[in-house]
Amino acid sequence: MNKKQLITTWAIGILLLSGCATMLNPIPGPPIEYSRVYNSSYNNVWGKTLEYLNNSGELITAFDKDFGLISFQKSLSIKEWRKYAYTNPILGYNYVKANVNIRISKINEEQTKFLVNCKIFCEDRTSATLASKGILENKYLYDIGILLQ
Repeated sequence: MNKKQLITTWAIGILLLSGCATMLNPIPGPPIEYSRVYNSSYNNVWGKTLEYLNNSGELITAFDKDFGLISFQKSLSIKEWRKYAYTNPILGYNYVKANVNIRISKINEEQTKFLVNCKIFCEDRTSATLASKGILENKYLYDIGILLQ
Protein backbone atom coordinates (compact mmCIF):
# COMPACT_ATOMS: atom_id res chain seq x y z
CA MET A 1 0.00 0.00 0.00
CA ASN A 2 1.53 3.35 -0.99
CA LYS A 3 1.56 6.41 1.26
CA LYS A 4 -1.48 8.08 -0.37
CA GLN A 5 -3.58 4.90 -0.05
CA LEU A 6 -2.49 4.51 3.57
CA ILE A 7 -3.40 8.10 4.44
CA THR A 8 -6.73 7.86 2.63
CA THR A 9 -7.58 4.58 4.38
CA TRP A 10 -6.60 6.09 7.73
CA ALA A 11 -8.71 9.23 7.10
CA ILE A 12 -11.77 7.20 6.12
CA GLY A 13 -11.27 5.08 9.25
CA ILE A 14 -11.31 8.20 11.43
CA LEU A 15 -14.54 9.38 9.78
CA LEU A 16 -16.16 6.02 10.38
CA LEU A 17 -14.95 5.69 13.96
CA SER A 18 -16.12 9.16 14.88
CA GLY A 19 -19.70 8.13 14.20
CA CYS A 20 -19.90 4.55 15.47
CA ALA A 21 -21.24 4.96 19.01
CA THR A 22 -24.90 4.33 19.70
CA MET A 23 -27.22 7.29 20.14
CA LEU A 24 -28.72 7.61 23.62
CA ASN A 25 -32.44 8.37 23.23
CA PRO A 26 -31.89 10.87 20.43
CA ILE A 27 -34.34 13.73 20.52
CA PRO A 28 -35.15 14.92 17.00
CA GLY A 29 -34.47 18.52 16.26
CA PRO A 30 -34.64 20.79 13.25
CA PRO A 31 -32.41 20.00 10.27
CA ILE A 32 -28.78 21.04 10.70
CA GLU A 33 -26.74 22.83 8.06
CA TYR A 34 -23.56 20.80 7.59
CA SER A 35 -22.02 22.35 4.50
CA ARG A 36 -21.60 25.49 2.47
CA VAL A 37 -20.03 26.42 -0.82
CA TYR A 38 -17.61 29.33 -0.56
CA ASN A 39 -16.61 31.50 -3.51
CA SER A 40 -12.93 31.04 -2.80
CA SER A 41 -10.13 28.77 -4.00
CA TYR A 42 -9.42 25.45 -2.32
CA ASN A 43 -5.98 26.63 -1.15
CA ASN A 44 -7.43 29.79 0.39
CA VAL A 45 -10.21 27.90 2.25
CA TRP A 46 -7.70 25.27 3.45
CA GLY A 47 -5.23 27.90 4.69
CA LYS A 48 -7.85 30.08 6.40
CA THR A 49 -9.39 27.02 8.09
CA LEU A 50 -6.04 25.87 9.54
CA GLU A 51 -5.24 29.44 10.61
CA TYR A 52 -8.66 29.80 12.29
CA LEU A 53 -8.40 26.47 14.14
CA ASN A 54 -4.85 27.19 15.34
CA ASN A 55 -5.81 30.70 16.50
CA SER A 56 -8.88 29.24 18.27
CA GLY A 57 -6.67 26.89 20.27
CA GLU A 58 -8.09 23.71 18.71
CA LEU A 59 -5.72 20.76 18.87
CA ILE A 60 -5.76 19.28 15.38
CA THR A 61 -5.38 15.51 15.61
CA ALA A 62 -5.16 14.75 11.87
CA PHE A 63 -5.09 16.60 8.58
CA ASP A 64 -4.48 15.71 4.96
CA LYS A 65 -4.59 18.49 2.39
CA ASP A 66 -4.76 16.09 -0.58
CA PHE A 67 -7.84 14.38 0.90
CA GLY A 68 -9.20 17.67 2.31
CA LEU A 69 -9.66 16.36 5.85
CA ILE A 70 -9.07 18.11 9.18
CA SER A 71 -9.99 16.35 12.45
CA PHE A 72 -9.88 17.55 16.03
CA GLN A 73 -11.52 17.07 19.42
CA LYS A 74 -13.16 19.88 21.32
CA SER A 75 -13.85 19.59 25.04
CA LEU A 76 -17.23 21.03 25.99
CA SER A 77 -17.97 22.67 29.31
CA ILE A 78 -19.91 20.46 31.72
CA LYS A 79 -22.04 23.52 32.55
CA GLU A 80 -22.85 24.38 28.93
CA TRP A 81 -22.90 21.08 27.01
CA ARG A 82 -26.73 21.03 26.80
CA LYS A 83 -26.66 23.96 24.40
CA TYR A 84 -24.73 21.74 21.93
CA ALA A 85 -26.65 18.43 22.19
CA TYR A 86 -30.11 16.98 22.66
CA THR A 87 -30.58 14.48 25.48
CA ASN A 88 -32.76 13.46 28.35
CA PRO A 89 -32.72 16.46 30.74
CA ILE A 90 -32.31 14.35 33.87
CA LEU A 91 -29.00 12.90 32.72
CA GLY A 92 -25.74 14.45 33.84
CA TYR A 93 -22.27 13.70 32.53
CA ASN A 94 -18.75 14.04 33.88
CA TYR A 95 -17.05 14.49 30.52
CA VAL A 96 -18.36 15.79 27.20
CA LYS A 97 -16.37 16.22 24.00
CA ALA A 98 -17.01 16.73 20.32
CA ASN A 99 -15.15 14.93 17.57
CA VAL A 100 -15.09 17.36 14.68
CA ASN A 101 -14.27 16.41 11.09
CA ILE A 102 -14.00 19.06 8.40
CA ARG A 103 -13.93 18.02 4.75
CA ILE A 104 -12.88 20.62 2.18
CA SER A 105 -13.29 19.84 -1.51
CA LYS A 106 -12.60 21.80 -4.68
CA ILE A 107 -15.62 22.38 -6.91
CA ASN A 108 -13.74 24.51 -9.44
CA GLU A 109 -10.97 27.14 -9.36
CA GLU A 110 -13.23 29.69 -7.65
CA GLN A 111 -15.56 27.56 -5.49
CA THR A 112 -14.90 25.22 -2.60
CA LYS A 113 -17.27 23.03 -0.60
CA PHE A 114 -16.82 23.04 3.19
CA LEU A 115 -18.49 20.27 5.17
CA VAL A 116 -18.36 19.93 8.96
CA ASN A 117 -19.48 16.93 11.02
CA CYS A 118 -19.62 16.98 14.83
CA LYS A 119 -20.23 13.90 16.96
CA ILE A 120 -20.82 14.72 20.61
CA PHE A 121 -19.76 12.08 23.13
CA CYS A 122 -20.40 11.97 26.85
CA GLU A 123 -19.28 9.80 29.72
CA ASP A 124 -20.66 9.10 33.13
CA ARG A 125 -21.29 5.54 34.29
CA THR A 126 -21.76 4.73 30.61
CA SER A 127 -20.79 6.49 27.41
CA ALA A 128 -23.08 7.64 24.64
CA THR A 129 -23.27 9.74 21.51
CA LEU A 130 -25.67 12.66 21.72
CA ALA A 131 -27.61 14.24 18.85
CA SER A 132 -26.03 17.55 17.86
CA LYS A 133 -28.15 20.70 17.85
CA GLY A 134 -25.94 22.13 15.10
CA ILE A 135 -24.44 24.92 17.21
CA LEU A 136 -20.82 23.87 16.60
CA GLU A 137 -21.42 23.12 12.92
CA ASN A 138 -23.01 26.56 12.43
CA LYS A 139 -20.17 28.25 14.33
CA TYR A 140 -17.48 26.79 12.08
CA LEU A 141 -19.47 27.43 8.87
CA TYR A 142 -20.14 31.04 9.89
CA ASP A 143 -16.64 31.84 11.19
CA ILE A 144 -14.86 30.44 8.13
CA GLY A 145 -17.29 32.32 5.87
CA ILE A 146 -16.45 35.58 7.65
CA LEU A 147 -12.70 34.95 7.25
CA LEU A 148 -13.14 34.38 3.52
CA GLN A 149 -14.94 37.70 2.88
